[in-house]
Amino acid sequence: MRPSFGQPPIRSRCPINNSGIDFIKDLGKRLTLSTGDIRETALLFQRLSTTIQRFNAVAFRGTFGEPDT
Repeated sequence: MRPSFGQPPIRSRCPINNSGIDFIKDLGKRLTLSTGDIRETALLFQRLSTTIQRFNAVAFRGTFGEPDT
């Protein structure tokens, strides 16, 4: 059984507009042509989602003050 690689939700303050989605899909298609891996678009969306989540975690952590020693 092959794993399923769907498009994960990308969470940010505002949704990606249509031109942004089209750009990412086009980039995924170009990567697929280059590598031959048909999952490139899904993997690209996953990498973007992970990057945004990591950024949000760092930004959230930065809202806490320095601990008193």
